[in-house]
Amino acid sequence: KPTVLVCGGGNAAQTGAAFFSARGYTTHVLSMRPGHAERWNDAMRSWRPDEGAPAAATAHLYGTPASVSSDPAVAAAADVIVLAVPSLAHGEYLAALRPHLRPGAVIIAMPARSGGDLLFSTALAERAADCCFVGCDTLPWACRFTEWGKAVCILGTKASIRAAVTPPRATPAALGVLQALLGARTRVVGCGSNLAISLRNPGQVIHPGIMYGRWCPQRWDGRPLPAAAAAAGTGGGGGGGGGKPLFYQGEEQQQAQQPPPIGRTHHPRTHRTHRTPPLVLDLSDALPLHEWYLQSYPGAIADPTTLGSCMRTCSAYAGLTHPMPQEQEQLLLLPDLRHRYLSEDVPTGLAFTRGLAELVGVATPTMDKVLGWAQAALGLELLVGGRMVGRDLAKSRAPQALGIHSLEDFLRVSGIILALDA
Repeated sequence: KPTVLVCGGGNAAQTGAAFFSARGYTTHVLSMRPGHAERWNDAMRSWRPDEGAPAAATAHLYGTPASVSSDPAVAAAADVIVLAVPSLAHGEYLAALRPHLRPGAVIIAMPARSGGDLLFSTALAERAADCCFVGCDTLPWACRFTEWGKAVCILGTKASIRAAVTPPRATPAALGVLQALLGARTRVVGCGSNLAISLRNPGQVIHPGIMYGRWCPQRWDGRPLPAAAAAAGTGGGGGGGGGKPLFYQGEEQQQAQQPPPIGRTHHPRTHRTHRTPPLVLDLSDALPLHEWYLQSYPGAIADPTTLGSCMRTCSAYAGLTHPMPQEQEQLLLLPDLRHRYLSEDVPTGLAFTRGLAELVGVATPTMDKVLGWAQAALGLELLVGGRMVGRDLAKSRAPQALGIHSLEDFLRVSGIILALDA
């Protein structure tokens, strides 16, 4: 079996390290967050088989990483590298791993978010030709650690995930490696390209769109919300009574006063370039959001009629509220506008899609409105004067941040032209 390196130290990384080890893979861990490797090693030394396991667990797996390190040189021993860190950290890890990669290494991003293949190609430079990149559309598990460094709980295992490989010629072998890692409970479905994986990233649309719909200047006056009603789970308006507003179930009030959400724009299933002969890209895996909901939550949606009704009646979303830290002394609530719904989904999702739209000449007025508001909330400058030229563009996955300024360049860096011309 190949040797596996799991990168990260959070829920996904701890679950992956235990899961792959339990399945008989020699598994190492790289965590570059200060103090994490030492803390994890200390936890493993004091671990007991009964520690941290939930009482309601129906089955137990036991697996221990062969090593936990903060030194990227551990990658020299790895045939498979799993990036199980937030997407904002992918570039940092790829740059650190680059000098140590084995030829033929399979690098798997769980999940890749948007533009993961472009980041792989630019961050690894000439080393990218020696490796392959597997972009997954989601994690295979809903999971959390129950005892840090000692026990994790897999709350649910997805029946299938989608994944694409760059370069495409490595697809059969790389997807076979991923399927073997995950086992029979999760089926790996091949996706046409990493471009489709990038465009089917739902968080880039759902999270910034809903945050904008609730906290834009037209909807919120900037004053804190009283926290008195938060424990009861009730919603509230800006500065009025109530507690944390519901995140998904409040969508109908937001849409009454806002433009059509960015996820309702038409998704073309193919795109024809201006090359001679024309190049037709199959983007059928990049589902419109309504179809994505129906596919992702079968049996969990009470009213599947529209995108809005899917969001409001999905049982998996029941009771979820807007991220709002509480000021303990004042018992007031303010929206967390630095939450990952913006801090991750905008730079590694929405910025990619907006940059790609610019390359293909597609106007995105609603996306521009959301992105302009979100970048101000994050203290970033990405979109300026209707173009992706802001001073903070390098902090995003916009193609322009990687020196890509034409569709032809985009297709070459992503490997799409090379694959089709071969």
